[in-house]
Amino acid sequence: MEYYFLFFIIAVLALYEYSHPKAKMDKTFWVMSIILVVFAGTRKDIGTDYNIYTHVFGLSKESIELALIETEAYFVLPAHYLDNIHYVFFLYAIPSVLIICNEINKEKYKFLVLLLFYSFTYLFYDMGIMRQGLALSICIFSLRYIKRKKLGIFIIIILSSTLIIHRTCFVFFPMYWIANINFTRKKFYILLVLSLIFGITFQVRWVAEILSFLPNIFQKTINTITDTSYSDSSFGLTECRKIVLSIFFFELLYNKHISSREKIFLNMYLVGVFLSLLLINHLTMKSRGTYYYCISEIFIIPLCIKYIKTRIYRNVFVFIFVLYGLLYVKNIIREQEYYEWQNLPYEPYNSIIYNTN
Repeated sequence: MEYYFLFFIIAVLALYEYSHPKAKMDKTFWVMSIILVVFAGTRKDIGTDYNIYTHVFGLSKESIELALIETEAYFVLPAHYLDNIHYVFFLYAIPSVLIICNEINKEKYKFLVLLLFYSFTYLFYDMGIMRQGLALSICIFSLRYIKRKKLGIFIIIILSSTLIIHRTCFVFFPMYWIANINFTRKKFYILLVLSLIFGITFQVRWVAEILSFLPNIFQKTINTITDTSYSDSSFGLTECRKIVLSIFFFELLYNKHISSREKIFLNMYLVGVFLSLLLINHLTMKSRGTYYYCISEIFIIPLCIKYIKTRIYRNVFVFIFVLYGLLYVKNIIREQEYYEWQNLPYEPYNSIIYNTN
């Protein structure tokens, strides 16, 4: 119930902001951001990978060296010194939510972006695999240094996040150069088709051989990737959605005078879709691995509003994605694979503040 209540509140604010574009809502936005911090930071016995966190928390007390082999320092060091795992959850929720909310606050339709963030990202990452949730926020933060052409600072941020926050963050290094690509219509469609064809024929063993060249620090990540690979392609609704959205975004924004920030988000998403199709046989890589790029959809969808000239089409567009966000929330909290030992159900929501069991 709590998940839908939060969705409803943010949706109402998003629709109000959309219909009253001159409304001043900065204070309300930060109140909602803090609520999201508390909601994620005080959760108890719920969410994806919850049992992994409790396992590593206990291991950190026994042997900090062994814990650091499994998990990054930003989790292990606080877990070693703090008495309660929920303090660690707060140490993730505060920077993870506030960093990305600071970036969201720059957008014209900030509450619509916040709604998409809540639906597509927050529930699964910040209330589930929170280590990657923080890494995603840091990657979004690092985009400002791409815009300013500060390669050194960008590399330091991503390298630090890779070593301290989440090892999968290394996949974001190419973004500095991806941001400057000028996609022509021909180049876009050729890459889209080739990614799908090559992805379907891409053998699992090839990926394992490529990953074998990575340093030992990535061994746990490599094992997770290879253990969740398929021998046959798994083309489904998610891939169809990404293809349709990438075509829609490209055709709507192609040859438009978009800002450098908007171009960065567009290139992020297009490359994320190419990678998702290219890695279609590899569950973890095509979903969590490419989400470092595909997260940009939460920014691009509201961006499209100003390029849709007909008001009724804009209204329909907003309604569709509010509804889609609601369906996504339902999918996350009710249809995750809870039979996996590391995951716990999202419902009912439990907190250290109150318990609904």
